[in-house]
Amino acid sequence: MSINPLNWKLDETYASASENKGSLVHNKETGEREFVDLGVDAQINLARGVIVTNTTAPVTEGAEFFGPASFHENDYSFFYKNLQENVAKRIAAYKANR
Repeated sequence: MSINPLNWKLDETYASASENKGSLVHNKETGEREFVDLGVDAQINLARGVIVTNTTAPVTEGAEFFGPASFHENDYSFFYKNLQENVAKRIAAYKANR
């Protein structure tokens, strides 16, 4: 089972890259991490139980294990700001209901 990290839906509703609030990447020149727009969209493929994207961002790691078209190792970095926002909302909801 997968959940779309951009719209938080469990169905195949497409979420465009404009819904992505920021990806966290390592800047090789500065050595720092920075937020960028990689054009990462997201849609669940229910038959496979995976998230698919049309991004042209390079695969950084995991290709030898997951295959050359897999971004599995990039899940957190691609959707970082959306995940961060969702975690904050969940913590606030937990604290409000204690």
